[in-house]
Amino acid sequence: MATMVPPQKGVEYIFYVFLVSQANQRLFQVNPTLASGDVTVTTDGNAVTNLDTLPDVDPDGSVFVKVTVSATEMNGDNIAIRFCDAAGDEWCDLGAGIQTSGQSFDAMDTNIDDIETVTAALASLDAIADAVWDEVLTGAVHNAATSAGRRLRTAGDSLIIREETCQAGGGNAEVILDTGASGVDDFYVNDLVLLVAGTGSGQARHIDDYDHASFTCTVNRDWTTNPDETTDYVIRTGSTVHVHDFETEAKAAINAEVVDTLSVDTIPELSVGIPVATPTIETALMLLYMATRNKLTTTASELGIYNDAGTKIAKKALADDGTTYTEDEMASGA
Repeated sequence: MATMVPPQKGVEYIFYVFLVSQANQRLFQVNPTLASGDVTVTTDGNAVTNLDTLPDVDPDGSVFVKVTVSATEMNGDNIAIRFCDAAGDEWCDLGAGIQTSGQSFDAMDTNIDDIETVTAALASLDAIADAVWDEVLTGAVHNAATSAGRRLRTAGDSLIIREETCQAGGGNAEVILDTGASGVDDFYVNDLVLLVAGTGSGQARHIDDYDHASFTCTVNRDWTTNPDETTDYVIRTGSTVHVHDFETEAKAAINAEVVDTLSVDTIPELSVGIPVATPTIETALMLLYMATRNKLTTTASELGIYNDAGTKIAKKALADDGTTYTEDEMASGA
C-alpha cells in the first residue's frame, strides 16, 4: 500500500483529524456536522479559500474526520488548514499545518529500486561486454553476410594462421609448436610468432625456419625469456619482409637498384639559367660534368659553360687587377 509520508508537493494528500466537542472538551465530537465554509485553506500564505473537498466523517457515525487536500492545494511548501464551526455550537476550532516534500518515502524507495536496477543492469552490461569479447568466432555461428562477427572472423583468419599452446620449451631462439601445427617444412617461414600468454608473453619474433618433424620454429633472434609448455602463441601471416632480411634479399635488391642507377640511368643536361646555391646531387654533378666535358670559353672578363648543342647555359665574370684574380658568382648564360 502506498504511503503519504512525508506529504508530497503537488500530490493529493489525505489525513484524519478529531474535532473536540464544545459541550464537553474532554471528548471528541461524535459525527460532527461539517458545512461549506467550515474548512478553509491557504497555500504558502496566499488567498484563503474553502477546501476543494469538504471533509466528512468516515466511517459514518464516528469521531474520525477524513480530510482530502487536492494536488492544487498541495502545490506549495507550507499548507495551512483552519477548521471553524460556522454554526458555532458543536465543535471547537482546529488548525492543521502541512509542510511538503519533493518526494514521498514510496518515491524515494522507487528511486532506490531504480538505482539498484540500473546498478544491476550495469553489472549485466559488464557481463555482456565480457561475453562479447570472450565469444569464440566460428563460421557456424558468425557467418551472416556483412555482420561484425563474420568480418572480425574473416579478418582474423586472413592474419592469424595458428593460435595454440606450445607443447614444450626449446632453445634460446626456438619455439616448439603444438602437435597440430603444419606438417610441411618451412610452412611458417617469414611469418611472425607472438607469445600472448604464459611464460615469455609479450614477445614477438620472425620465423626463419620450421621443422615439421619436431614442430620447431627457429626465430630471428634469441628470446628474452624462452617459451615453455605454458606459453600461448599466435602465428600471424603477411610478415614476409623482415628487418633482418636486409642482410640477404633486401640487400641484394637495393644493391641491384644502386647499380642500375649508376650504370643505366642518365642525367639530362642543365638548361640556361642561374645555378642555385643549394642544388640536388644530380644538378651539381651535371654542372661539373658539363664544365669538364662541353665547350668552355674564357676571356679576360668572362668564363662561359656550354651545353652539347653549343648554347651558353651559365657564365661568371672574371677580373684581374694584377694583384687579385677574382671569379664572380655564376650567372645565367643568357
